[in-house]
Amino acid sequence: MLKVSVVKCASYSAREISASLSKALDSLGGFEKFAKPGMKVLLKVNLLGAFKPEKHVTTNPALLKAVIRLCQKQKCKVFVGDSPAISAGFGFKDAARIAGFEKVCSQTGAKFVELDEPVERLSKNCHAARRLFVSKKLEGFDLIINLPKLKTHVFTGYTGAVKNLYGCVPKRIKGQYHLRFPTPERFSRMLLDLHELVRPQLSIMDAVIGMEGNGPSAGKPKKIGLLLASESCLALDFVALKAVGLDWKEIPSVFLAERLGLIDYSKVQVLGDSISFPAVKDFEPSASFKSGFNSARFLISVFKRFLNQKPFLIPEKCTSCGKCFQVCPAKAIDFKTKKPVFDYGKCIRCFCCHEVCPEKAIEIRDSFLLGAMKKISGYLRHNA
Repeated sequence: MLKVSVVKCASYSAREISASLSKALDSLGGFEKFAKPGMKVLLKVNLLGAFKPEKHVTTNPALLKAVIRLCQKQKCKVFVGDSPAISAGFGFKDAARIAGFEKVCSQTGAKFVELDEPVERLSKNCHAARRLFVSKKLEGFDLIINLPKLKTHVFTGYTGAVKNLYGCVPKRIKGQYHLRFPTPERFSRMLLDLHELVRPQLSIMDAVIGMEGNGPSAGKPKKIGLLLASESCLALDFVALKAVGLDWKEIPSVFLAERLGLIDYSKVQVLGDSISFPAVKDFEPSASFKSGFNSARFLISVFKRFLNQKPFLIPEKCTSCGKCFQVCPAKAIDFKTKKPVFDYGKCIRCFCCHEVCPEKAIEIRDSFLLGAMKKISGYLRHNA
């Protein structure tokens, strides 16, 4: 059985985080099962960009600090790392400082490292690509602990344990992969190949306050009140979706994991607190994500050009920071007027511009036909 521990955690207070974390790990055999004295440990956080903790975009520093303390109690040497999507005006150290990670590392003595320096590796199963680039700095660690945040995502529907591993791809390679794997299905297949390459031995998910709506940065914070932990990223994502009431068959990476034979969800066992799923009501999915991934795949493939979505600027919110221009992998944004102008002929609908905009000045809008189909689908579900 693949075990997933789910425990209640109502706040980010040091005492509550520590107690809930210990309870979650005890259900898996205790932290000492994973961390041994003398180990070199990497904590892979979610550092999407320069977002303050109260925005609930990144892994909360209180959880990071609690995990560092557990590692140090086991006499491990601790490193904290990520390769975030940063651009225009904010560097890696700026993002770490604003997210609260730099302070935690200073307080605990852990070392923060940018997962850069790409090195090519052969994927095991080749679901999307035989060769992928990951950070050379992943080498030499005895234990990798994944610390994802439970959020929605406008491109992949959901971002959790598996998606968090995309931060193991150096920043300058990320844009290439959005061009190379331009659809949610192909991108998710690549994520599953990446998962096989990185294979964290433990994942601990921050679901105390997650994000609903059009995440991973422009959505709305949502109190969930949970910590989840598992040795399996795939099992963890499956249970996380159940916890917030999202259909796992509509999330490409989660659906494909079972279809490709990487996991059997019937063998997932939930441990920890007695919690009825969904644990929260009315969790809002991403309105911009193309729902019906599984049930409507054929129709979407046939009518793709009529069922697309586009990024649109909200001029009054735009501060001309240039982040969208810098991050666009397809070079589909003209910034000559100091306000982004989108070239939809070049746009690959990766929505990186939406993801990094600190002012929520870019929204994703449906084409007329896609919007009409969503309304009809919603009406039919409501009246079924």
